[in-house]
Amino acid sequence: MAHDILRSRANRRRILALGGAGALTALAGACSGGASSQPTTPSTNASTSAGSSSAPATKAAPQATGTTTIEYWTFMPTASRFPGRPQLFAPFEQQNNAKIAITEITDLNAMSEKLLAANAAKQVPDLLDPGFTEMAVSWGKAGITVDLSDVVKALGGSDIFYPGWVRDLTCGGKMHGVPYMAPVLILWYRKDIFQEKNIQVPATWDDWLIAADKAAGVDSTTKKQVYSVSGYLSATHAHVMWQNMIGPNNGLTFDQNMKLVVNKNPDTLAAIEFFLKLSKYFQPGAVNANYGDTGNLFASGTLAMTMTSTTEANGIIKAHSDMIPKAATTPIPFGSNSDKKRGAFGDCYSWAVPTASKKVDLSKKFIQWFMTPSTYIQAFKTIDYGHTPVLQSIINDPQFAKIVPAFGVDVVKTGLEAAKIATLPAEDFGPNPLSNLITTTGTWSDFWQRIYNKTDAPQAGLDRLADKINQLIQDNPTQLGC
Repeated sequence: MAHDILRSRANRRRILALGGAGALTALAGACSGGASSQPTTPSTNASTSAGSSSAPATKAAPQATGTTTIEYWTFMPTASRFPGRPQLFAPFEQQNNAKIAITEITDLNAMSEKLLAANAAKQVPDLLDPGFTEMAVSWGKAGITVDLSDVVKALGGSDIFYPGWVRDLTCGGKMHGVPYMAPVLILWYRKDIFQEKNIQVPATWDDWLIAADKAAGVDSTTKKQVYSVSGYLSATHAHVMWQNMIGPNNGLTFDQNMKLVVNKNPDTLAAIEFFLKLSKYFQPGAVNANYGDTGNLFASGTLAMTMTSTTEANGIIKAHSDMIPKAATTPIPFGSNSDKKRGAFGDCYSWAVPTASKKVDLSKKFIQWFMTPSTYIQAFKTIDYGHTPVLQSIINDPQFAKIVPAFGVDVVKTGLEAAKIATLPAEDFGPNPLSNLITTTGTWSDFWQRIYNKTDAPQAGLDRLADKINQLIQDNPTQLGC
């Protein structure tokens, strides 16, 4: 593991060397990790996907005289995940004599590096939708993006949204993003295997271990080897695994005063000890997997249970329809110390607008237009099925059930149940921009890999983790808390 530690240290030096805005960085990896949908024809107004260099994204060619171009950076590919995006945007473009020029930056670390460089060069995009909440809050606290509280007020106030996502995007009394879509983490399970083996749907950790012990084996129908439960410890989603374990057991990283307690909290230690028990049932290769990998394994019939996003529904509906009668969902189980007021990882995508944009007002107008319920619901026609709406009115809108297949609607309802108590890593008592750095420096993945490989015992691992987070606090004091 020495080379992994050195790599994490090297990554940390690279991230801190970015300078500006409190050494701001972004989370690496896509938030929505479900099985990918079938490719579709690329959109005509999507630009070439950006690479991983830190140079500002190339500006699109000027549009017709009199047309205002909104430069839009998104982590979500249009062709494969949101093919209806250009058609959805068309009315706004026509009404405002505008053109929305899309740049796809699927590497989220690259998006942050590009934004930092663009901000320094005063050549920023006008609109962003980062894949993780932590990114938007970090950018906003650093002054790179504007307060969007006025947009939320114009839409009808924060009460139109599910409260968790508003909370997670509010820092220092400002809204650093407007909630957009949510891929909530839930537990997917093979109900056919559970019925065949008389396994109880797990609601507690004890149930989960029993289910894991019984679920593995050869699928009686497909004759495939089935592993019990997903494990993913790569840097891409190690932070998700962290919160999936400690959140449902009332574990803490920081206390309500933003004091680091990660190695002093008994509920956190109990969660790590449970992880070791559960990890015996992970699929091979867990140390290098992300939750998209394990979602794909579930969809193809190789896993009996997977902790993954609601957007797993997309790949099942579009590419593995044979799994629809076999798959079911439930919130990720609670630990024995849980008061059931905090749960597993739950995140949302959000809109953000750079402060240095010359089109701040028009970009705000676009966000308000997109998030108006009558427009917003149309997005579900072509975006990945399983995305959880952030507006409270949508789930009960009859149009939603006409747009999203019944299987997807059921999954979304599980996601909304889980979202009520969903949590983010290092944000147990509200937004904490430092959480972004903890993730991007590989701190969570280094911790989990040492625990999984038994290089560290749980308490020793937590002590090491505390030392690394304390160093990040010393290097980036302005990023701690709001």
